[in-house]
Amino acid sequence: MCGTKNLLILAHLENGQTFSANLMRTQQGVHLLLTNKFYLENAMNPVNQGKFEILREEYPEFISLDQLHKVCRIAKRSAKYLLDHGIIPYQDMGGRTWKYKIALDDVITYLYRREEVGSMIPRGVATSRNKRTMSTRKCFAKMVTPGQETYIAEYFNFIFAEYDDILTALDLVEMTGLEKSTVLKLLKSGAIKSLMTYPKYLIPKQYLLEFVVTPRFIEYRTNSEHFVKILGGFEIWKNARISGVSEDVG
Repeated sequence: MCGTKNLLILAHLENGQTFSANLMRTQQGVHLLLTNKFYLENAMNPVNQGKFEILREEYPEFISLDQLHKVCRIAKRSAKYLLDHGIIPYQDMGGRTWKYKIALDDVITYLYRREEVGSMIPRGVATSRNKRTMSTRKCFAKMVTPGQETYIAEYFNFIFAEYDDILTALDLVEMTGLEKSTVLKLLKSGAIKSLMTYPKYLIPKQYLLEFVVTPRFIEYRTNSEHFVKILGGFEIWKNARISGVSEDVG
């Protein structure tokens, strides 16, 4: 519970930390080296500890390209851009299945840096035309930072507390804002677990709560009216929760 409170408090903080950086040219491009001043004022600040440090509990000391894009909540193409241009350093392992060996420390440093100056990925460089169109659609990914995924489950558990512990496919449509066809596909594929499939799906609420914290749901994009309403409700709930925890601590 203490860790959750720390995350909520951090989300309420405003940017404004000072930092400085040096530039070093590498064979892969320009690599941003953060000075001790920036690291001490941000990563080592007692107020900030826990914001990205929680990733150390979920990932090993070195991660792959696939894990990098999940940690940073960006497309693989964008993650590869960060590596190939020296923004995040890596060791070239020379293999087909594992070329990039990336230190988690460097990834966490990048995440702190990204909060100050943005993604460092030029517009249009790492995204296709179709992906730029998709980026205009709404999604939960824009409302949570790495480590805050559990907020979504807390929100669903709170606003749908009166729902039965066993749900139907139609309940999931109403609760998530996803299209019925999408929900059925997710159930059929096993992305959303269920107890039975015939004559109808029966889904324990706990299975839904497990699904809403997965990248598949968090990164799902749509402008459907119902989904947008659910997103709006989450934003209001999250802000109220953050404000309440901050006042309790203060």
